[in-house]
Amino acid sequence: MKPIYSAGRKSITGTLVTALFLLGAMAWSQDPAAIAVDISKAQKQNARALTQYSWKNRVEVRKDGKSKSTKLYQMRFDLDGKLQKTQIGGPDAQSSKRKQRGVRGRIKEKKKEKAKDFGEELVKLVTAYTRPSTGKLVDFFEKGSFASGSDNTVKISTGNYIKQGDRATMWVDKADKQMRKLEFTSVLDGKKVSGKVDYRTISGGPTYSARSTVTLPEKNLEVIVENFDYIKQ
Repeated sequence: MKPIYSAGRKSITGTLVTALFLLGAMAWSQDPAAIAVDISKAQKQNARALTQYSWKNRVEVRKDGKSKSTKLYQMRFDLDGKLQKTQIGGPDAQSSKRKQRGVRGRIKEKKKEKAKDFGEELVKLVTAYTRPSTGKLVDFFEKGSFASGSDNTVKISTGNYIKQGDRATMWVDKADKQMRKLEFTSVLDGKKVSGKVDYRTISGGPTYSARSTVTLPEKNLEVIVENFDYIKQ
Protein backbone atom coordinates (compact mmCIF):
# COMPACT_ATOMS: atom_id res chain seq x y z
CA MET A 1 0.00 0.00 0.00
CA LYS A 2 1.47 3.36 -1.10
CA PRO A 3 1.89 6.09 1.54
CA ILE A 4 -0.67 8.88 1.17
CA TYR A 5 2.14 11.47 1.13
CA SER A 6 4.15 9.97 -1.78
CA ALA A 7 2.80 12.56 -4.21
CA GLY A 8 3.87 15.29 -1.81
CA ARG A 9 7.38 13.87 -1.64
CA LYS A 10 7.61 13.81 -5.43
CA SER A 11 6.44 17.41 -5.56
CA ILE A 12 9.03 18.48 -2.99
CA THR A 13 11.80 16.58 -4.82
CA GLY A 14 10.84 18.21 -8.11
CA THR A 15 10.84 21.64 -6.48
CA LEU A 16 14.29 21.04 -4.98
CA VAL A 17 15.72 19.92 -8.33
CA THR A 18 14.29 23.03 -10.03
CA ALA A 19 15.71 25.22 -7.27
CA LEU A 20 19.17 23.67 -7.70
CA PHE A 21 19.09 24.33 -11.45
CA LEU A 22 18.08 27.94 -10.83
CA LEU A 23 20.85 28.37 -8.27
CA GLY A 24 23.34 27.07 -10.85
CA ALA A 25 22.22 29.68 -13.38
CA MET A 26 22.30 32.41 -10.71
CA ALA A 27 25.84 31.43 -9.71
CA TRP A 28 26.99 31.92 -13.29
CA SER A 29 25.36 35.34 -13.47
CA GLN A 30 27.24 36.54 -10.36
CA ASP A 31 30.60 36.72 -12.16
CA PRO A 32 29.87 36.38 -15.89
CA ALA A 33 33.27 37.67 -17.07
CA ALA A 34 35.17 34.99 -15.12
CA ILE A 35 32.82 32.28 -16.38
CA ALA A 36 33.27 33.52 -19.97
CA VAL A 37 37.07 33.33 -19.64
CA ASP A 38 36.81 29.78 -18.25
CA ILE A 39 34.54 28.77 -21.15
CA SER A 40 36.91 30.33 -23.67
CA LYS A 41 39.83 28.37 -22.19
CA ALA A 42 37.81 25.15 -22.26
CA GLN A 43 36.88 25.73 -25.90
CA LYS A 44 40.49 26.37 -26.89
CA GLN A 45 41.57 23.15 -25.19
CA ASN A 46 38.74 21.37 -26.99
CA ALA A 47 39.87 22.81 -30.34
CA ARG A 48 43.40 21.55 -29.74
CA ALA A 49 42.07 18.09 -28.95
CA LEU A 50 40.11 18.03 -32.24
CA THR A 51 43.36 18.43 -34.23
CA GLN A 52 44.10 14.80 -33.35
CA TYR A 53 41.10 13.59 -35.35
CA SER A 54 40.04 13.14 -38.95
CA TRP A 55 36.36 13.14 -39.92
CA LYS A 56 33.83 13.51 -42.71
CA ASN A 57 32.02 16.75 -43.52
CA ARG A 58 28.78 16.86 -45.52
CA VAL A 59 27.46 20.12 -47.00
CA GLU A 60 23.98 20.31 -48.51
CA VAL A 61 22.42 23.39 -50.14
CA ARG A 62 18.64 23.55 -50.41
CA LYS A 63 16.70 26.04 -52.51
CA ASP A 64 12.92 26.39 -52.16
CA GLY A 65 12.98 23.27 -49.98
CA LYS A 66 14.68 21.14 -52.66
CA SER A 67 18.22 19.80 -52.48
CA LYS A 68 20.41 21.53 -55.08
CA SER A 69 23.89 20.40 -54.12
CA THR A 70 25.43 17.88 -51.74
CA LYS A 71 29.17 17.46 -51.27
CA LEU A 72 31.16 15.18 -49.01
CA TYR A 73 34.64 16.03 -47.71
CA GLN A 74 37.40 14.29 -45.78
CA MET A 75 38.74 16.58 -43.06
CA ARG A 76 42.05 16.42 -41.19
CA PHE A 77 44.76 18.61 -39.72
CA ASP A 78 48.27 18.45 -41.18
CA LEU A 79 51.53 18.49 -39.21
CA ASP A 80 51.47 22.30 -39.13
CA GLY A 81 48.02 22.30 -37.56
CA LYS A 82 46.27 23.53 -40.72
CA LEU A 83 42.89 22.11 -41.63
CA GLN A 84 42.94 20.11 -44.88
CA LYS A 85 39.69 19.57 -46.80
CA THR A 86 39.47 17.01 -49.63
CA GLN A 87 36.30 16.42 -51.63
CA ILE A 88 35.41 12.73 -51.76
CA GLY A 89 31.78 12.85 -52.90
CA GLY A 90 29.24 14.94 -54.77
CA PRO A 91 29.56 16.75 -58.12
CA ASP A 92 32.84 15.82 -59.80
CA ALA A 93 35.47 18.45 -59.02
CA GLN A 94 37.17 18.08 -62.41
CA SER A 95 34.00 18.35 -64.50
CA SER A 96 32.98 21.48 -62.60
CA LYS A 97 36.18 23.15 -63.82
CA ARG A 98 35.18 22.88 -67.48
CA LYS A 99 34.27 26.39 -68.54
CA GLN A 100 31.43 27.22 -70.88
CA ARG A 101 32.51 29.55 -73.68
CA GLY A 102 30.91 32.74 -74.98
CA VAL A 103 28.56 35.24 -73.33
CA ARG A 104 26.66 32.55 -71.45
CA GLY A 105 29.90 31.20 -70.09
CA ARG A 106 30.97 34.61 -68.82
CA ILE A 107 27.56 35.22 -67.21
CA LYS A 108 27.74 31.82 -65.55
CA GLU A 109 31.24 32.49 -64.24
CA LYS A 110 30.17 35.88 -62.82
CA LYS A 111 27.25 34.22 -61.02
CA LYS A 112 29.62 31.60 -59.64
CA GLU A 113 32.04 34.23 -58.38
CA LYS A 114 29.23 36.22 -56.79
CA ALA A 115 27.85 33.10 -55.10
CA LYS A 116 31.37 32.18 -53.93
CA ASP A 117 31.94 35.64 -52.42
CA PHE A 118 28.57 35.52 -50.65
CA GLY A 119 29.35 32.01 -49.39
CA GLU A 120 32.68 33.14 -47.97
CA GLU A 121 31.01 36.06 -46.18
CA LEU A 122 28.37 33.69 -44.83
CA VAL A 123 31.07 31.38 -43.46
CA LYS A 124 32.76 34.35 -41.75
CA LEU A 125 29.46 35.39 -40.16
CA VAL A 126 28.68 31.91 -38.83
CA THR A 127 32.26 31.53 -37.55
CA ALA A 128 31.91 34.79 -35.60
CA TYR A 129 29.05 33.19 -33.63
CA THR A 130 30.43 29.66 -33.29
CA ARG A 131 34.04 30.61 -32.47
CA PRO A 132 33.96 33.99 -30.72
CA SER A 133 37.07 35.59 -29.28
CA THR A 134 37.50 35.69 -25.51
CA GLY A 135 36.63 39.40 -25.55
CA LYS A 136 33.39 38.81 -27.48
CA LEU A 137 32.46 35.95 -25.15
CA VAL A 138 33.03 38.14 -22.08
CA ASP A 139 30.86 40.83 -23.66
CA PHE A 140 28.17 38.23 -24.41
CA PHE A 141 28.09 36.98 -20.82
CA GLU A 142 28.17 40.43 -19.25
CA LYS A 143 25.17 41.57 -21.31
CA GLY A 144 23.34 38.24 -21.28
CA SER A 145 20.38 36.97 -19.31
CA PHE A 146 20.79 33.61 -17.55
CA ALA A 147 18.32 30.77 -17.13
CA SER A 148 18.44 27.04 -16.49
CA GLY A 149 18.46 24.89 -19.61
CA SER A 150 17.81 21.18 -20.01
CA ASP A 151 20.42 18.43 -19.59
CA ASN A 152 22.50 20.26 -16.97
CA THR A 153 23.04 23.37 -19.11
CA VAL A 154 22.83 27.09 -18.51
CA LYS A 155 21.00 29.11 -21.17
CA ILE A 156 22.45 32.55 -21.92
CA SER A 157 20.78 35.03 -24.31
CA THR A 158 21.66 38.53 -25.48
CA GLY A 159 21.25 40.94 -28.39
CA ASN A 160 23.59 43.27 -30.32
CA TYR A 161 26.31 40.65 -29.93
CA ILE A 162 28.21 40.38 -33.21
CA LYS A 163 26.08 42.82 -35.21
CA GLN A 164 23.64 45.54 -34.30
CA GLY A 165 20.13 44.11 -34.00
CA ASP A 166 21.18 40.45 -33.84
CA ARG A 167 20.18 37.92 -31.18
CA ALA A 168 22.08 34.89 -29.90
CA THR A 169 21.38 32.14 -27.38
CA MET A 170 23.88 29.60 -26.05
CA TRP A 171 23.30 26.47 -24.01
CA VAL A 172 26.52 25.66 -22.11
CA ASP A 173 27.20 22.53 -20.07
CA LYS A 174 27.75 23.44 -16.44
CA ALA A 175 30.26 20.64 -15.87
CA ASP A 176 32.72 20.81 -18.79
CA LYS A 177 31.78 24.36 -19.99
CA GLN A 178 31.32 23.21 -23.59
CA MET A 179 28.53 24.46 -25.83
CA ARG A 180 25.64 22.07 -26.35
CA LYS A 181 23.52 24.25 -28.62
CA LEU A 182 23.66 27.66 -30.28
CA GLU A 183 20.98 29.68 -32.05
CA PHE A 184 21.27 33.12 -33.61
CA THR A 185 19.54 35.60 -35.92
CA SER A 186 21.63 38.16 -37.78
CA VAL A 187 21.97 39.99 -41.11
CA LEU A 188 24.27 39.71 -44.13
CA ASP A 189 24.15 42.26 -46.95
CA GLY A 190 20.89 43.52 -45.49
CA LYS A 191 19.29 40.07 -45.59
CA LYS A 192 18.13 38.13 -42.54
CA VAL A 193 20.17 35.07 -41.56
CA SER A 194 19.28 32.54 -38.87
CA GLY A 195 21.45 29.73 -37.61
CA LYS A 196 21.24 26.72 -35.34
CA VAL A 197 24.14 24.51 -34.22
CA ASP A 198 23.87 21.24 -32.30
CA TYR A 199 26.97 19.87 -30.60
CA ARG A 200 27.94 16.31 -29.71
CA THR A 201 30.83 14.81 -27.74
CA ILE A 202 33.10 12.02 -28.93
CA SER A 203 33.17 9.19 -26.39
CA GLY A 204 36.12 9.99 -24.12
CA GLY A 205 37.08 12.87 -26.40
CA PRO A 206 36.32 16.46 -27.42
CA THR A 207 33.07 18.18 -28.41
CA TYR A 208 32.28 19.03 -32.03
CA SER A 209 29.54 20.73 -34.06
CA ALA A 210 27.50 17.79 -35.30
CA ARG A 211 24.93 19.70 -37.34
CA SER A 212 24.70 23.34 -38.38
CA THR A 213 21.72 24.79 -40.24
CA VAL A 214 21.86 28.29 -41.72
CA THR A 215 18.72 29.76 -43.30
CA LEU A 216 18.30 32.81 -45.54
CA PRO A 217 14.50 33.31 -45.78
CA GLU A 218 14.62 36.03 -48.47
CA LYS A 219 16.57 33.73 -50.77
CA ASN A 220 14.57 30.61 -49.77
CA LEU A 221 18.01 29.12 -49.15
CA GLU A 222 19.16 26.67 -46.50
CA VAL A 223 22.67 25.32 -45.92
CA ILE A 224 23.12 22.21 -43.77
CA VAL A 225 26.58 21.16 -42.59
CA GLU A 226 27.14 17.86 -40.78
CA ASN A 227 30.33 16.45 -39.23
CA PHE A 228 30.64 12.74 -38.40
CA ASP A 229 32.84 9.60 -38.40
CA TYR A 230 35.53 11.08 -36.14
CA ILE A 231 38.66 8.90 -35.96
CA LYS A 232 41.64 9.62 -33.75
CA GLN A 233 44.91 9.67 -35.68
